[in-house]
Amino acid sequence: TYEWLFYSNTSTNIVREMPFQIMDATERASITADLSALNKKLKAEGATEEEIAVARANYFENRQLWGDVFQELYSVKNPSEKLQNIADKVKNGICKPNSR
Repeated sequence: TYEWLFYSNTSTNIVREMPFQIMDATERASITADLSALNKKLKAEGATEEEIAVARANYFENRQLWGDVFQELYSVKNPSEKLQNIADKVKNGICKPNSR
């Protein structure tokens, strides 16, 4: 088990701690298969790179894989304002200070 630490932009204080674990190979393979099917479906529907990134982020959010959510949301080279707003909402929701 590891700890993911979030720091304030204005200080070195930790504002949130989230434990996480590295997943096993079986779970990772299942997710890889799911994402491959999702990508294939969305591409067949003519989805944009940004729409695919949002769909993948939603997939990870439903599984509370927050690092992967961020990776998807920030993977688009020229994100629209809408995508930037989605990323900000996720960041603000995740980075709320822990109640200590």
